Amino acid sequence: MHFSPVSFWLICGLVLVGLELLTGTFYLLIIGVGTLLAAAAAWLGQGPVIQLLAASIGSLLGVLLLWQRRKADTGLAAASPSLDIGQQVERISNPQDRLQVRYRGTVWQAEWLNAPAAEGVPLYIHAMRQNVLIISDQPVQQT
Repeated sequence: MHFSPVSFWLICGLVLVGLELLTGTFYLLIIGVGTLLAAAAAWLGQGPVIQLLAASIGSLLGVLLLWQRRKADTGLAAASPSLDIGQQVERISNPQDRLQVRYRGTVWQAEWLNAPAAEGVPLYIHAMRQNVLIISDQPVQQT
């Protein structure tokens, strides 16, 4: 069975996109889009070198953009002031280094800003990292 270059790149791209559904990281999706660029180059009649360059450059640029975006998203959410910052939370449990606190009627995962506080001490939200509260026993200084 002989595949045309367009078919080869389309099959590779669809396999990568399908595998992405199992991982959820978006990297395979980006590389799959790069292979679809190679399929477009093949459809336009370009040779194998241009097809490989299209796949490589498209994938590399996509992965770099995704990496930059994820790197920016992992920082503490201090750019936009949140109404949650400075609010008091109640410690529920600390099983196996997974701190849980009650805030707004629900249980949240939390991390210590610095050293863990003693039991019974009031705790305050200092920042949020995605859906994890960053807490400390020190009240937030209003600026």
